[in-house]
Amino acid sequence: MATRTSSTVRYNEDGDRITAVKRRKDAGTTLIEPEEKDRWEVIMGLTVGLEYCTAYKNSDGNYVRGKDIHKVDISDTTYLRTDGNEIEQDNLGELPEF
Repeated sequence: MATRTSSTVRYNEDGDRITAVKRRKDAGTTLIEPEEKDRWEVIMGLTVGLEYCTAYKNSDGNYVRGKDIHKVDISDTTYLRTDGNEIEQDNLGELPEF
């Protein structure tokens, strides 16, 4: 199963909750099939075993794998984070926003 990468993110007005990500399939040497997914689709994907990570463009314009994305459950709420900290806020690092 291919890893899904998140290359851009959209946050709510408060900046603490992801509303959507643009994800792409990792095809080995490139990222393909860009699609917008809302936060619950990402959470459900992680729940059923899909792997997600961040991806950044380097100075050559190529995508570079970032950190793995995990679910963190706190007080009956699920957050998306790359650092695993138990903070009541989504955090996928420094991904550009769309």
